Amino acid sequence: MSYGLVYSGIGTIDSGKDGNLFFEGGIKIPFEDINTVESDGDYGWVYTTITLPDRRTIEARDEFARIKPE
Repeated sequence: MSYGLVYSGIGTIDSGKDGNLFFEGGIKIPFEDINTVESDGDYGWVYTTITLPDRRTIEARDEFARIKPE
């Protein structure tokens, strides 16, 4: 089992719809962009930092995020 970084990226949310899951928005990363190996589990931790236009930041962590397709 690996505990290393499997993806790093930068994105932009331009509207309220982009950040709203009800409008199929939100932060999405294609599985093919995630660098896992066979021995990695299906789930991992995701750390996110969002920088707002006024330079404030919001940080979040999800400890049960799918990192491999079903």
